[in-house]
Amino acid sequence: MRKILFFDHTSILSGGERSLLDILIHLDQHRFKSILVIPQKGPLYAKARKVGAEVIILPICERLLKKRREEVSFFSIFDMIEFLKASFRLKCIVKTEHPHVIHTNSQKAHLLSIIPSLITNTPLVWQFRDILEQRFLKKVVCGAGIIFTRRIIAISDAVKNQFKMFNSVPDKVVRIYNGVELPRSGFNRCRKRNIHIGQIGQIARWKGQKYFIEAARLLKKNEDLLFYIIGDVLFWDEEYKNELLNSVKKYNLEKRVIFTGQMDDIGKLIEKLDIVVHPSVEPEPFGMVLIEAMSRGKPVVVSRIGAVPEIVTDGKTGLLVPPGNSVAIKEAIENLIRDKRLYRYLSRNGPKVVAERFQISETVKKIEHLYADIL
Repeated sequence: MRKILFFDHTSILSGGERSLLDILIHLDQHRFKSILVIPQKGPLYAKARKVGAEVIILPICERLLKKRREEVSFFSIFDMIEFLKASFRLKCIVKTEHPHVIHTNSQKAHLLSIIPSLITNTPLVWQFRDILEQRFLKKVVCGAGIIFTRRIIAISDAVKNQFKMFNSVPDKVVRIYNGVELPRSGFNRCRKRNIHIGQIGQIARWKGQKYFIEAARLLKKNEDLLFYIIGDVLFWDEEYKNELLNSVKKYNLEKRVIFTGQMDDIGKLIEKLDIVVHPSVEPEPFGMVLIEAMSRGKPVVVSRIGAVPEIVTDGKTGLLVPPGNSVAIKEAIENLIRDKRLYRYLSRNGPKVVAERFQISETVKKIEHLYADIL
């Protein structure tokens, strides 16, 4: 049996961590033993333990955990010392556990794993879930990945293309899409009254909740619409959340725009929605919630940015809009409400596309093949 050591720098359940949890659940337990290393207890810790994964806590300085990726060029001596301390603690875990592969799931985890991998001669696999817009950061991180890893799993072509060197992507970088389990439900019809429209995900500026609220304001005259912001601040963006709450109050939308807070069972929440809106304003590396919504027959209104066009086909499985355009979001929502044939068409196509391209069983099968190739 092969032992895989998974490492993530957070125990918070955002999209990348939910995807990691799906991998832990579906990895062939007769062939692979999973160990998860995270810096503290939290939702991911609890859920990983529940599905039978061994979990090890690796203490990491809070200041280092809170360091934003765009601040990497401003590492102080203190930051570097804490980075090295965490990296050598991880090396001790690797020496004790003797995994066959180190599989990292987040940007800080990628970088922290380089030294342990080199010292112990353990193959390193990055599952890369970010689109890096800062040029210096992209050069540093992608260059390190190409030099020090055995394989890099890019969760989309938009992510994979960051690793282009001399006009081509190295063979060690492979695209494996995220996947979901197919639910029993599928085709839907839009309600005529009390239509529920939701945005799901962490509250953060780049997720574009501001434009979702502005679209709700533009649709204020339609009293049959209820808007749900499902999720909460995960990574220290309370100021932005307060701005959103103030906007809702300013527009007198307190009874129409509902903040649910962080919720666990995303699937059940999506079942209760009629339309899912995903208005990101920065490139989306993938968008787990998109395939979760499509698999349940929910039409999506989503910004045409990053990996989104790889997942959603405009007019077939959803409606694509320009990023940062609340008027376009409003018009797309109106179009879905007004045109029942379009709504049914998108609702029928979503589950088919997910079944063909985004099943978690296929995702895990490709990852297992990748392990076999490097061992």
